[in-house]
Amino acid sequence: MAKKIIKYKYKPHPRQLVAHQTNVDEMLYGGSAGGGKALALDTPVPTPTGWATMGEIKVGDMVLDADGKPTRVTNATSVMLNHECYKVTFDDGAIIVADAEHLWHTYTAKDVTAMRNRSPEVQAKRRATREKRGTGKRPDLARANSNRQHVPAPVTGGIRTTREILDTLHTARGAANHTIQVAAPLELPTAALPIEPYVLGAWLGDGSTRDAAITSADPWLIDELARLGETPTKMSSLYGYGLPGGFLQKIRAVGVAGNKHIPAQYMRASFEQRLHLMQGIVDTDGHVAADGKVEVSLCHEHLSNDVFDLAISLGLKATIRESDAKLNGRVVNRKWSVGWTSSLPTARMPRKAVNIKESTTRVTKFRYIKSVELVESVPVRCIEVDNPAHMFLAGRQMVPTHNSRFARAEAVLTCLQYPGARVVIFRRTFADMRRAVQNELLKEMPQGLGSYNKSDHQYTFPNGSVLELAHLQHESDVHKYQGSEYTL
Repeated sequence: MAKKIIKYKYKPHPRQLVAHQTNVDEMLYGGSAGGGKALALDTPVPTPTGWATMGEIKVGDMVLDADGKPTRVTNATSVMLNHECYKVTFDDGAIIVADAEHLWHTYTAKDVTAMRNRSPEVQAKRRATREKRGTGKRPDLARANSNRQHVPAPVTGGIRTTREILDTLHTARGAANHTIQVAAPLELPTAALPIEPYVLGAWLGDGSTRDAAITSADPWLIDELARLGETPTKMSSLYGYGLPGGFLQKIRAVGVAGNKHIPAQYMRASFEQRLHLMQGIVDTDGHVAADGKVEVSLCHEHLSNDVFDLAISLGLKATIRESDAKLNGRVVNRKWSVGWTSSLPTARMPRKAVNIKESTTRVTKFRYIKSVELVESVPVRCIEVDNPAHMFLAGRQMVPTHNSRFARAEAVLTCLQYPGARVVIFRRTFADMRRAVQNELLKEMPQGLGSYNKSDHQYTFPNGSVLELAHLQHESDVHKYQGSEYTL
């Protein structure tokens, strides 16, 4: 039988081209741990207590994973320069600048179609319309097969670099090929808040900026505020109500009197508290259309941005747009509209809540990558986090992105996968080796898996693989390893 020849399409990295074309006899290729897979330093990164930037994060800091849960940063590189950088733009306006090797967990158009076809609703519809066959001599088996629940394999997507996404950006029909799932709502502990969240939300929407008063033509809202312990009293104006004594001191204490915004402690409160806050805002300054789309329009830019951030923290794919605010056809101000569609009950008022419904499209559950554009190189940095999915949130829209796999992770995987492998990890100094590699490596290694020889700085695996830890304190140290054979 003739052997089947498999052809591989090899596309060298630009740095590999340098290696192919050089005439030197020896080459040393070095770099920071992580070797790329980085984001621009000014990339906003949400944390359990607020915001940081990629350039500010340190080992030990807490960030947030794709499930909305806090996750610890276990490693971080120094600032890296002269990387090939791209601007990744999503359909909801999110923009992230990443280097060519940064990792993303994406679903292709084919993956998304497979997810839709394997959903319980589609499967049930197919069973209902499929003609029953095979009832012949064994109707009992036919009934058993008909009642058997088939559980299709889950669609997991894939980990892809920025450059790989660029190379397969569109489908054959020109549609967006790569999507990233919208992150789950942030899971944070219940906070001790001075004002009940719904009440604060209602005041932010329809309250007097500097006073303990609110304007509303809806009796339901007045009753709801009373139910929550802030009983309004009718004022002389047609729709004006005064809030009870002490409320003015409360809004002054949280810093919103004369400066409407969502205080930091509310932005990182529990999911339920943040949802109640959003309900108060939507019930006063929001509109829920018959098709389920929710829109909050405000003439306060700062407050509008806060509402947008609040929506993102609730796991919503929200958008924000600026436009003219008109009265009787005349432009009187600027306004900002924050909108989303979701089955999440972001309205409590019955006449609005009745229109809340699940979107019938996939657009609200995924961010579609619209473009990947080469930009001027900027300083970048990468981190590693300790959750099993190796994901963290980045950008104002909290886009899930994959962390870097640092050298030690690649080294351990190689040793486990290839019996007899010989792997070496280098650091500049002995102290660097001990701190950045040895200590972390031993902490992460499962109990009983191999043994570490402190004098030789070698970790031996049961399958015969050896992981050696070394340092290159001086330039001449490079020659110690000349001619040595290493798998990695």
